[in-house]
Amino acid sequence: MQPKVYGPYMHRHRWRIVVLDAEGKRWAQVCETFEEANDLIRGLDADLDAGPAVRIGTVLDRYSTFQEYKGNKPESIATTAFRLRSFFADVLWMPLRRIDHATCQRLYERQVATTAVDTHRNALGEAKTFLAWCVRHRYVAMNPAERIRAVGKRQHGRPQLHVDEARAWMRAAEELADAGKPGAIAALIALLLGMRCSEIVRIVARDIDDAGRILWIPVSKTRSGKRVLEIPRVLRRRLLRIANGQQATARLFPHARAWVRHWVKRVCTHASVPLVCAHAMRGLHSTLAIDAGVTPAVVAFALGHKSTRATLMSYADPGAVARAAQRRVLAKLDPDKPRRKTRRRGKTRGKNQGPAARR
Repeated sequence: MQPKVYGPYMHRHRWRIVVLDAEGKRWAQVCETFEEANDLIRGLDADLDAGPAVRIGTVLDRYSTFQEYKGNKPESIATTAFRLRSFFADVLWMPLRRIDHATCQRLYERQVATTAVDTHRNALGEAKTFLAWCVRHRYVAMNPAERIRAVGKRQHGRPQLHVDEARAWMRAAEELADAGKPGAIAALIALLLGMRCSEIVRIVARDIDDAGRILWIPVSKTRSGKRVLEIPRVLRRRLLRIANGQQATARLFPHARAWVRHWVKRVCTHASVPLVCAHAMRGLHSTLAIDAGVTPAVVAFALGHKSTRATLMSYADPGAVARAAQRRVLAKLDPDKPRRKTRRRGKTRGKNQGPAARR
């Protein structure tokens, strides 16, 4: 099919052009001025004279296919596609070879002005990775976004409930769970086991093992996420009640991960405590564990982290480690605390030695 460019047409005090590419796809772009629209048409005509060009939208589809072939999880592929299409929203119709550094800079500045810091930094990272892939596959000669510097400081961690609020939240969750609300049980898992929402909705009946004492997590976001956790007593009978009579591979919570987030906030409302997200429950789990004296390495394993860096930077409250260390120091200096007797190592002396030893 012969590509064509139509326009410019007047469109709500602006100027609109329409592109029909070689694959039969129709793209539209709106320009602020008539001169800008004409300049864009001249550039598109030059592209058409130079031969068939691959549009960004088409290459994004091929990139998603590549990720499927590589073995990425469907959720990860969908998230990447959403970020990239949001980043390139204004130029999806444009031939990829026309994307330069100035265009990428303009697209990123639009993201900075309209989205949160974490959102636009993640989108820029995805765009850089995508364009690097395009260089490797010879769609473009160089990465036009490589020299763009991200702005803004990322926010580490989420607001967490205080201890008394967490107790009230837990009482409300148990009340809802006993009233036959499985979402409250899923919310309890987020707090008591520190699991990700995606891990909670993947739990199947056979994962509840050893009469409800342990939980297997065979599939997770990362390799470190594959782990086995001990189920606290408050959850055992509730999980067994759901799992009993189910097929081994039946999911206990057949919902999307947003369902867990909804229930965490619903319990917050029921308990009359500040609204927090489900991710904050993982942070609260790590804060309470470290505050109780559990080492960061053990907490990192329970959360499915490869190292303690992510646990301490983005999950546990910064003061939790300091408070635990302070208690250990005070315990050492407390004269009233009974000392634990330790046995001597090596040979002993005295009448309890055998005859050979005394000689």
